[in-house]
Amino acid sequence: MDIIVFLRWISLSLTNKLGMEFLQNLSVSEDGLSHLSIGLHSVDTFYNESDSLAHYDLEKIAESMREELKGYKEPLTIALIVLYSIVFFVGLLGNIFVIITVFHYKHMRTLTNVFLVNLAISDLLVVLFCIPITLGTSVYKDYVYGIGMCKLTSFLQGSAISVSSLSLLTISINRFIAIHRPLRARIIFSKRRVYFVIVAIWCMSFSVFVPLLVVNEIQNTGIPSFFNRRICSEKWDQPNGKKSYDIMVFICIFLIPMLAMVFSYTKISLVLWRTQDKAITQTRRVILQRRRTVKLLICVVVIFCVCWLPYNITNIWLEFEVSQAGLVVSTQVYPLLQLLGISNSAINPICYCMMSSGFQKAFLRLICRKRMNSKPDVILMVKFKDGSSDSQEITELTSRVTRQALP
Repeated sequence: MDIIVFLRWISLSLTNKLGMEFLQNLSVSEDGLSHLSIGLHSVDTFYNESDSLAHYDLEKIAESMREELKGYKEPLTIALIVLYSIVFFVGLLGNIFVIITVFHYKHMRTLTNVFLVNLAISDLLVVLFCIPITLGTSVYKDYVYGIGMCKLTSFLQGSAISVSSLSLLTISINRFIAIHRPLRARIIFSKRRVYFVIVAIWCMSFSVFVPLLVVNEIQNTGIPSFFNRRICSEKWDQPNGKKSYDIMVFICIFLIPMLAMVFSYTKISLVLWRTQDKAITQTRRVILQRRRTVKLLICVVVIFCVCWLPYNITNIWLEFEVSQAGLVVSTQVYPLLQLLGISNSAINPICYCMMSSGFQKAFLRLICRKRMNSKPDVILMVKFKDGSSDSQEITELTSRVTRQALP
């Protein structure tokens, strides 16, 4: 076996746990580099100084492997640089716009929008912390960002996914109760309770991914005195710890909330679209407004599922796949799936602006620096014992329907 080709293959496959095992088992003795031992599962090939190392210059080998760390020369990495840059700026500006809009315009502070702000904050964490580090490890494959970012990046990414999933689940529950028990919905989701739920979502998300702060470590691999590469990876005490943890997180944070949301929005849609009242009444206007809101929320849920489901399934599959197929997927397909998942943070604000007239108008007014002169019509007001009130707000849709009804 040509050892130079072999070592280059190792360096190219370092992102896969199989390649990492190769390099971790690569060792050179201290007595003048007398032998080089390379191990991989059942393959145990030994080269001593007389029949192998005498023919190779380890300094040149190490230099060649250092060149392989410069991933920015690869076509896939160049494409990732362009795409991640677009996702970063769109996600940064878009989510900041969502937060400013809801806090700047009082009539935009609805319960659904408050949870969308919570979603935007989690997306900002992904944009600001995960994108630079993820792209950086593709551009230069030696992890130079320190133990702090090694532990923090995966923790924040996992927590942000959990916050998004649980926020969307909470919105679906609120919509379900609002349709089937409209008067109870405002009592259950009072202002104080909504903020408590948001805090609980963040605490739950952080607690689920706290183990990543413990198991993530920087491991040094390579040939001592010649070549060293740092890798940020999870180091579990139990052999199947990572597999069990990934499956548990997938079921609890992704699968169960998705199934619950499918059930909720199916029941909601059956109720809203079963109504055939064509008269221009207050009830009809409320139903039309709720349909638009539900369409927006369903779209957000579908996008979240499409972006993160392939990444989560592939991540679990790679834990069980150690063949050549797993190596190809981890080096060529996995980076693209990770990009798809992270791009969800940039797609959400675009979705809000495309499907919500309120966000569209607010965006134009922020750009043009115009004040909101008109207030939304209030057609239903409910007073509660605690002094709070609930109102159904009708915006552009109400004005348009009202104008059509006038002679």
